[in-house]
Amino acid sequence: MKKCLLAVSVLSLLMGSVAMANLSQAPASTAPAAASSAQKQKASSILFTQLAESATITPAAGKNQYTLTLSNVSGSTTWFADRPDRASGVVTTEDFVQHWGQGGTNSFAKDAPNANIVIFKTGADGVKQSSEHIVELRNPVYTAKTHELSYQITLLPSRKLSTSKFPVAGHTEEVALFIDSWWSWGSIFNGW
Repeated sequence: MKKCLLAVSVLSLLMGSVAMANLSQAPASTAPAAASSAQKQKASSILFTQLAESATITPAAGKNQYTLTLSNVSGSTTWFADRPDRASGVVTTEDFVQHWGQGGTNSFAKDAPNANIVIFKTGADGVKQSSEHIVELRNPVYTAKTHELSYQITLLPSRKLSTSKFPVAGHTEEVALFIDSWWSWGSIFNGW
């Protein structure tokens, strides 16, 4: 388990380094070209990754309710299709948030996505540590000028996923957010 966590941590750090180096240059969306009629009839599961230099988590009203604010978030959100499809690309984080409510009953606004927040922090001993927390995401607000993205989140129960406590009112060093599937391949990406 430690080797797996280390591999995820290293991959996330590498991805974060690349994304942070290009923060000020958000690439244009690279959504798939117009889907064929066969693709339009078939829904694919699309997953997303967002990276930020830091995050702040503050309590909100209600049990297990918080506000997650990503600071210096990348201007791009990477997406990839779940198997058996082999597709991937990038959309601007602004476009990602603007399309939150699209997709009818499968939209994130109607059926909030789950996400894995991977939080990196350097311990007192100087060793970088990571912790993971499964949450439900709602109500994204993105400010492109300041590279800040916030979500209302609900901490979901998990079985020993993380050995550290949820960092309420704490400041993190690096964050990777892995967001679960969106079942709207043709209708959403053909609009980007």
